[in-house]
Amino acid sequence: MEKPKSLTELQTKMNQIITVKKHQILAKKPVEKQYLNYTDFNDLCDAVKQSYCEYMQTTEVPKPIEAACHLALAVVSPSIWIRIKHLKMAIALLAGLAGIATILSGVAIALGWTATVLDTVVAFFVGGAVFGPIVLVVGGIGLFGIAAYFAYAAKDPTDLSDKAEATLRETLKKTIAELWEVRDFEQK
Repeated sequence: MEKPKSLTELQTKMNQIITVKKHQILAKKPVEKQYLNYTDFNDLCDAVKQSYCEYMQTTEVPKPIEAACHLALAVVSPSIWIRIKHLKMAIALLAGLAGIATILSGVAIALGWTATVLDTVVAFFVGGAVFGPIVLVVGGIGLFGIAAYFAYAAKDPTDLSDKAEATLRETLKKTIAELWEVRDFEQK
């Protein structure tokens, strides 16, 4: 498989992988269950990671790609405890990454967060000075408060699935752009 020649080509290929895998999963489901659940998103994320490695001819999934998958899984997690597990993994994987705000802005777009919420979550991830809603961290609630920002209060599983998919697509778009920029810098 030939490496993509441009950032746009790679982003397009990854979006196609998500679309194709989603349709493969949904084709096996009855009409009343035409949405992706947590298990389906695990399969979708596995396809994304495998495809990225194939396209970029690498054996190791970059940490930001892994983190993007954990952020999407946090949205669709069936419980707060599983959501917290995915957030902890994303935090660990994104630690020290310069573009963390850019990547998290993908989540903000997908979930419709305000700038204040985005600033709060970014501050939590990077450990910066915190004000406003992030006071939850100071109060000891910390990860539970941030997990609440990732919870999408939809009763409709289709809507929840759509939000998690949008999170995956947006965070991958931002993540891949960050990785492409680093790749270009290293090649110079």
